[in-house]
Amino acid sequence: RDGARITIETRDFPRGRQPGGGGMGYSGAEAVGALGGAVLVYGLEDMTRDDFVTYAGMGEPGGNVEAGLPGHLDNVAGSANGKFNVIATSPLTGRVRVNVVDVPEDLSIAIVYSSHTKTTGTAGGRAILGEPQDLVLTREEYVPTIGRISASTLAIVKGDVDSFLEYAWADPFHQPRRARAGFYGGFDDKQLGQ
Repeated sequence: RDGARITIETRDFPRGRQPGGGGMGYSGAEAVGALGGAVLVYGLEDMTRDDFVTYAGMGEPGGNVEAGLPGHLDNVAGSANGKFNVIATSPLTGRVRVNVVDVPEDLSIAIVYSSHTKTTGTAGGRAILGEPQDLVLTREEYVPTIGRISASTLAIVKGDVDSFLEYAWADPFHQPRRARAGFYGGFDDKQLGQ
């Protein structure tokens, strides 16, 4: 409203990737950077972490300012806080709560780019999954997955890297569907569990 404008300049990256590509959550970093700059310029340093992540989420794809619905809070919270973030929206108040947990020092993560070129990008990967109403989960899929998510989260909180690695890797919903559609190259979704 006060006429602030932010311009983001990019440079060439290896293999022609722009920083916004690759499904690495770069849009969250943009939103956090923009809001962080506004917080400093306008003297809003008393903003809470929960509000900061919520407002930054309004600048994310899928965010709807008019409806008050932020998008991709996982990307925004990670960019804002680092560490391990547990994000939940209260069913009573609708407010977002961001809990930040230190990551165990002996947990390392490697990010690897495949030689397979995804011609459709992140939007194409989302389109494979269909609309929210298209993804129907069975009790046999849903209940064990919630257990694994809970166990992996507890493992991070306790600093138990072995348990985290034991429970966190399985995704029975998104990645198998994308692999089956050829999104990751020439292998089928059964290979993801091997």
